[in-house]
Amino acid sequence: MLRGVFFGLLMAVAIAPASAQDKQNAAPKAGDSLAPKKEWKQTVGDWVVACAQSGKGEKSCAMFQTLTNVKTRQVVAVLSLGTNKDNQLTANLRTPLGVAVSDGIEVSVDSQKPISSPFSTCIASGCLAIFQVSTATLAVMQKGKKMVAAMKLVNKKPLNITFSLNGFPKAYDAFVDELKKQ
Repeated sequence: MLRGVFFGLLMAVAIAPASAQDKQNAAPKAGDSLAPKKEWKQTVGDWVVACAQSGKGEKSCAMFQTLTNVKTRQVVAVLSLGTNKDNQLTANLRTPLGVAVSDGIEVSVDSQKPISSPFSTCIASGCLAIFQVSTATLAVMQKGKKMVAAMKLVNKKPLNITFSLNGFPKAYDAFVDELKKQ
């Protein structure tokens, strides 16, 4: 259970950057049982591997990539990978608001067949699509150059968001190594 809570905390950091005031108000306090006792992260290529560990030694890790608008420095999209409660590799993709949620999303690596996924929900910072990453998809990601998330906006215009897979194999290895250290 706690593993899922920490994965949720990591995903909240990865998918919903907030103002310093919001972070201060929303973050668990040091005395709270959910507050991580130790947190660390490392950047590998275009990916970040982040982990948090509770005082009881339970650890949760995720890897993510955040895309920002160069001019406004606002977060455009975030792709994060972690394990769910069943230890299955799961991707969480946050897109901008204004997408046609009823149309869902298609994610593809290089020229491979796309994976279709519905949107799960929309929050103040964007819309979320959560999908399982199969062994075959993971193998393609480790050899690929880019991952494209294709969707439509509410005005039916296409929107493609491209994530770099630069450093993905080494970041994934670091992620797996961290999970094994539990």
